[in-house]
Amino acid sequence: MRRPVWHCSLALPAGEHLTPEKWERVASDFMREMGFATQPWVAVRHGNTEHEHIHIMASRIGWDGSLWAGQFEAKKAIAATQRIERDHNLQQTKGLGPRARGKYRRGKGRGPAPAAPLDSCLLYTSPSPRDRTRARMPSSA
Repeated sequence: MRRPVWHCSLALPAGEHLTPEKWERVASDFMREMGFATQPWVAVRHGNTEHEHIHIMASRIGWDGSLWAGQFEAKKAIAATQRIERDHNLQQTKGLGPRARGKYRRGKGRGPAPAAPLDSCLLYTSPSPRDRTRARMPSSA
């Protein structure tokens, strides 16, 4: 596999702010809509721009060994963010209009963003099967 890790960013319009708990719900909803139900992922919030944002890194390989293929992911991500904006009462952003079609293609991109200090690590989700088994075990106390 050439790219075992998937990365994306979610950004708010300038001036909009979310609590860490709200970012956790937004990130969880986004990852579920993108089809990452069985993959481990992490979301990190940092402030190197005027737009509050998070970066999400996810394994394309699930705990169960399944592979996330990621077809038409840009279009799917835009639709997911529009639903999340409505569901979480966030400012509505533009989706793919007729002039933007074909704009989102796989490519080299603009290179890495400048490094900035991390403010916080929001969450780690999709616990391993071993952790799920432990959670079901009765406590010994």
